[in-house]
Amino acid sequence: MASPRTAYPDNAAGEFFVDRSCIDCGTCYELNPEVFAETDDHARVHRQPQGAAGVLAAEMALVACPTGSIGTRKKHDLALAVAGFPIRFEDSVFFCGFTSPKSFGAWSWLIRRQDGNVLVDSPRANGPLMDHVAEMGGVRWLVLTHGDDLADHDAWARRFGCERVMHAAAIASFGNPTI
Repeated sequence: MASPRTAYPDNAAGEFFVDRSCIDCGTCYELNPEVFAETDDHARVHRQPQGAAGVLAAEMALVACPTGSIGTRKKHDLALAVAGFPIRFEDSVFFCGFTSPKSFGAWSWLIRRQDGNVLVDSPRANGPLMDHVAEMGGVRWLVLTHGDDLADHDAWARRFGCERVMHAAAIASFGNPTI
């Protein structure tokens, strides 16, 4: 959980902040560039969110952060932010949010398909996210693109009974994880 005591001094003054636990994965400033910005080695709040929609977008970046490095000075009810994932990226492609520190914040994607949904890389195994994915038809295949993007793949496979797919070279380079 982010702490105001360790917040970066280059954050814009106000409710939201980024603290020194940030690994500069890029999730927040790619997801919400109106509020978050990139520096040489960390993210920061460059502008406080405006209005209810702006606050919700900032809360969604907070939820998506793999290291919990985004904080608020007052407690927020994050139920709407959590319920916002997976979020439509384009047509039948959805960004899952809930990036994982186990994969350095790599993004995971749900692709809705008539013959079974595909999850590309693994988000954190978050109960509400898994429930939303179940409501969208579950996961038939979990495609793992890199050995370092496994995150919580085993929890997703257990929940959905999905087949996991990974290139043999990636499996070998990662020390033959159970796929």
